[in-house]
Amino acid sequence: MVILTAHNTIRAEALEAVVQDYAEMMRLVRENEPGCILYQVHSNQDSSADFMVYEVYRDQAAFETHIKTPYFQDIVVNRIRPHVISQHRTFWEAHEPSAYE
Repeated sequence: MVILTAHNTIRAEALEAVVQDYAEMMRLVRENEPGCILYQVHSNQDSSADFMVYEVYRDQAAFETHIKTPYFQDIVVNRIRPHVISQHRTFWEAHEPSAYE
């Protein structure tokens, strides 16, 4: 399983467009990527410019497929990233309950 969080701060003048871009991205991922278990965008309640994208993929191959899609390149790379002021990405490892027993 591949888990990724991406924290993005967006330029104020681009917020409306980026919110629409995130909505389009969520829809396309959910409709077209069976290897994606969860793709959810969250906004910070205290700062409308801060977003967190939470992504869970079945495996590394599913994640690689995701970042190679034409809509990822168009929406994330070409439309969202130019408006990102700062970004922090973290890959996470899932732990099953048995790991703590």
